Amino acid sequence: MALTDRSDYPAIGAATEEEIIDLWVQKRWVAQDSFHRPFIRQVEDSLRMVAGRHWDVFIESESRFVDVSRWMDEDERKWRQRPVFNWIGYWYMITHAKLTENPPVLTWMPASPDRSDSILASVMDPIFKYLWDVIGMNEKMDTLARWDVACGSGIIKSFWDPDAGSVMDAIGPAMVPMLDQQGIPMLNEMGMPQEQMVPGVPYQFASGGENEPVPMIEPLPGGQYQVTGDPARIPRGQINVHILNPLSVRSSREPVPHWEKQWDVERTVMHVDEIKERWGVEVEPEKGVGEDSTLDEILFGLGNVGASRQAIAANFTGQKERDGFAVIYEGWERPRDGADDGRHTVMTRTKLLEDGPNPISPNFRPYQKVDFIALPDRPMGKTPVEDLGPINRAYNRGWGQILEHRNLMTNPKWIVDSLSGINEITNRPGEVLTALKRPGVHALEAVQPPQLPQVVYEIQSMLKSEMQDIGSLRSGSEGRSPTYEASGELVKELRFNDDRYIGPAGRRFVDGIARMAYQWQELLKFGWDDEQMIRVAGESNAARFITVRPDMFQGRIHVKGVAESMLPEGRGERQQRLDFWLSAGLISPRQYFDMFNHPHLGRAARPGGVDATMAESEHSQMLRGMFVMPIEPHDDAVHIELHREFMAAPEFMELDPNVQAMFFQHQQLHEQQQLQKLMRDQALAMALGVEEQAEGEEPSPAGGESAGPEQAGTEEV
Repeated sequence: MALTDRSDYPAIGAATEEEIIDLWVQKRWVAQDSFHRPFIRQVEDSLRMVAGRHWDVFIESESRFVDVSRWMDEDERKWRQRPVFNWIGYWYMITHAKLTENPPVLTWMPASPDRSDSILASVMDPIFKYLWDVIGMNEKMDTLARWDVACGSGIIKSFWDPDAGSVMDAIGPAMVPMLDQQGIPMLNEMGMPQEQMVPGVPYQFASGGENEPVPMIEPLPGGQYQVTGDPARIPRGQINVHILNPLSVRSSREPVPHWEKQWDVERTVMHVDEIKERWGVEVEPEKGVGEDSTLDEILFGLGNVGASRQAIAANFTGQKERDGFAVIYEGWERPRDGADDGRHTVMTRTKLLEDGPNPISPNFRPYQKVDFIALPDRPMGKTPVEDLGPINRAYNRGWGQILEHRNLMTNPKWIVDSLSGINEITNRPGEVLTALKRPGVHALEAVQPPQLPQVVYEIQSMLKSEMQDIGSLRSGSEGRSPTYEASGELVKELRFNDDRYIGPAGRRFVDGIARMAYQWQELLKFGWDDEQMIRVAGESNAARFITVRPDMFQGRIHVKGVAESMLPEGRGERQQRLDFWLSAGLISPRQYFDMFNHPHLGRAARPGGVDATMAESEHSQMLRGMFVMPIEPHDDAVHIELHREFMAAPEFMELDPNVQAMFFQHQQLHEQQQLQKLMRDQALAMALGVEEQAEGEEPSPAGGESAGPEQAGTEEV
């Protein structure tokens, strides 16, 4: 029976707790153990290689990696050479730096020419960037790159965290019984107690571990009511992101990309006290958590990869630190043939903690897998560490043999005449040896080992060259100059060529983050109200949000992330753009200096300046039923143009007629104010013109008549 058949999917409420646990734990997780076992071993081997544990070997009989020195006696440990030349660790640092050099900040673009898509993109862009900063996604992307580079895959889990976000008062509507004048409950036509909806009721939470909200209100005679307490302070909730290792999630086996899989199940560990607090279910601690398998050790974080020169895994976490934990399985499933709303199930190996419809949306699944190199029919990606590991081990063995030969040359073996009386030999300089020398017999003779052939060093050089080729660690990968007088352009091109192999990984990063953005949109729909949306998107975007909100929450609008914004805008590029704008007369010198330090030129160069922002704020206020009077300092031309553009849009005709009338009245007031300013300016200009003309004429003599030439004492010629 295929794992995706309808017959293995008991309906919600139609199956026993044991059947549901058996479905997710046995039929879906445990059933894939054999398939995943080689990849579990490979992930641990890759982690050990990056950490420098190159001399650990996998022992089939023990099903784990073991330090080979455990089979050496004390004398062998003293002379055996086990050097670690960690080229894989160096490759890991270089590749991780390249993948995280430019923080992946996405922007939103319309998915179609529709105006509604364009409006939603402008609203979602500031929200996405706000969440990116609040969640700390730059650090989380760094963690994703660590798993991706070291093990071939990393998983992004986006979820709604009810305990995060800012704190607010627990206030909401409540149904309150209605009492008559004698304090007797009123009944409706059906004989049931009559209730009324009361908005803005404070809530507290019941004690005793139930965590149920209790409205602080009681009914009074005559259909009245009174508030009996203050609201509790609760977090608003917020989107959060966890970066998971590639072994913690298993999916259905359809030949489709990961984001189209039918179901996912995540395995993790949690303390029983946290389980009780979150789900209110008593769970017995499981024995041996973190000891049953290598997978448990990796998931539980026991530090099994150790250190490059010390096996710390055995003592890193003792049994006491493992006590009190249980294994948690969390399952997410899409609807089947549109017959249900999806499914979300949480359980331990023995207790069902939660089972019901998908709380976010029917098709929501919180996981996005990002592969370094994708291979067909493989549950996780591939990393060059898998290819570099055997070569680096052979390279270390070669150097170990070379160093042992060096020790043999500097500390040679000795042939001692048994009758010489020499009992102890040291390498202390200037030491005097007392011996009996027999004729023709050397009392002490060093055994000279043969010289190492040149081919040994040639093989070491070949191994090093192979690692550099496979890991793309040739000259230029770190920006190192290949010659003493290399041009900057040459170094740039060399590094560009060496970076080609991480191009697919970088593109998959962008694709994974873009799909994560879709998940965030679903989570915002689930957890944020209009007030929170407007507060984060900004008052200038409030009108756009109010316009597209019905479509956005219906899921009819699609937006997509693009990678161009991953490239940061450098200071030189910024200055070049501003220089062009200034020379073209597009901005003034004052704007030039204002924009030079603005965080993003696209926003600084927005036409209309503060008047445009004010006009958009007026849109949001009137859409919410608040009329706004134009005032004298407004630039009426900017306001009239933006209001006209908004009222010309198709969605304006869908607004309430009273809101439309409010816009028309506001627009007319702006036009009247603009006309009044124009008439005032014309009157002022005429007054100034008459005054200037009067100042240009000579003063008249007494009598009021102009003096002629004769009166001025001149003669006509």
